[in-house]
Amino acid sequence: MPVSPLKKGTKLHPHLNDGEEEFRFEIIKSAGSGNFGNTYKSKDLVFGDICVIKEFAFSELCNRDMMSGLIVPYKSEDARVDQIRLNLFGIWLDRFELEARNLLKVYHTNVISVRLVWRERGTAFYAMNYIDGKEPLSPTDKDWQAKTWLEAEAIAFELLDALEAVHDVDLIHGDIKPENVLLTSKGKPVLIDFGTARNLADFQATLSANTHAYTPGYAPPELHGVEQTRDVGPWSDLYSWAMTVISLLTKHPKTNLGGPVSVISRYRFKQDPYSNLASWLPNVPSNVVKVLQKCVLLDHEKRPQNVAETRNLFASKPMILVQTDPSLGNKALQKALRENVEFKKTIVQLREELQHNEQISQLELIETRKLKIAKHNLQQTKTELQTRLETSQETLKKEQRKANRAIEV
Repeated sequence: MPVSPLKKGTKLHPHLNDGEEEFRFEIIKSAGSGNFGNTYKSKDLVFGDICVIKEFAFSELCNRDMMSGLIVPYKSEDARVDQIRLNLFGIWLDRFELEARNLLKVYHTNVISVRLVWRERGTAFYAMNYIDGKEPLSPTDKDWQAKTWLEAEAIAFELLDALEAVHDVDLIHGDIKPENVLLTSKGKPVLIDFGTARNLADFQATLSANTHAYTPGYAPPELHGVEQTRDVGPWSDLYSWAMTVISLLTKHPKTNLGGPVSVISRYRFKQDPYSNLASWLPNVPSNVVKVLQKCVLLDHEKRPQNVAETRNLFASKPMILVQTDPSLGNKALQKALRENVEFKKTIVQLREELQHNEQISQLELIETRKLKIAKHNLQQTKTELQTRLETSQETLKKEQRKANRAIEV
């Protein structure tokens, strides 16, 4: 059972300003709770905008003291068990904070942006930008409709770009799925929910303890331990990425809700349902199908090993299929193919230029915010130093008065 969330109106991140205590954030409402923590829609009282705050609260190890609002590890009559639980809580808390700080290094328009990480109330928090958009993509929604490849293509490639930015700082997301992809009001996909993200080294340790949370169907074998291996890497996220793209294009076979077939079920079938994707993706270009099929192979060594390798597989053939009337003749066919290739190149160039401009805008926004925070912190430090100076001067005066009285006596 999830740990109880903080109440509406709770203020977070206390600090001194001109000697008075102020707060950076105020909770507007709870936006969801899970076994690993709580999420809040909040207001940034410095910038005046809306943000999202995540709180670490692993329900297997801790609970909230309702009187103080603090997160406290469970206690029992066995001191040895309590010490083990306390140690585990500290390890998970450090990981939560470390992953949030690692996300501060990721500057990409398709990745949720973290603006601040801090500790209070016995736990850790981090604040992220609020995405004003639609509900996350979900193939099990009753109003879900299959997309054509032309509709899904931009989402697929922008998610690849997001994954590359994440992998570049040695992070593995570990839970790519439609529910963790949010569309902005402009239709851009943003990768969210890094609650299960880990450094590569941490993934090994986490999996060894069988404590990693994964989503059946979207998670590859190495996250289940089915292969008796702990070889987690970029190829693991690419498996989940491909399952997500397939979920946008069609409902998966042999499942009641149309979601991906779980790894365990795939091993049990006499014939893997993903061994012939082309049979149930007839309207998707053949080279796209081949890339997706390679990404969802059960053997991680046979998948593309990184995003760059995946892009190269896409680039091996024209992305858009051209259907022509045989009566047009060879010259007309060749002309149509040339125009198609040139059109595709133009689209790719425009997309890269747009992405580059958006990344520059995002960096400028981040730098502006960093400057505001730096000025705020400088003012706070100046105020604290002034307070300490005044206190020291008052103490010095008192000592001087004592010395004068002693001399008089």
